[in-house]
Amino acid sequence: MHKILSHEGHPKLAAFITHGGWNSILEATREGVPMIVIPLFADQFGNSKRVEKRGLGIGLDKFNLTERNIYNALNEILKNAKYGPKFVQRNLFYLF
Repeated sequence: MHKILSHEGHPKLAAFITHGGWNSILEATREGVPMIVIPLFADQFGNSKRVEKRGLGIGLDKFNLTERNIYNALNEILKNAKYGPKFVQRNLFYLF
């Protein structure tokens, strides 16, 4: 996943849509890629809350998932400077 999330994979990568598994969160944060988290089960719900609380991305509810919700989350990440790569990377150490 490192090559996909790093700029080696694609220089225009702006966000990562994930189920919120811990490894995915760590890798995206390490590469400075903000996330849209759609948790499915187990620890992923808590991980999604942690991502939101730390400003690393936006969590969406799988039971209320719509095209509009995804669009709004992606739009927020693209337009809000707080989701920039340097900010996301700095917060890697505050996930715990």
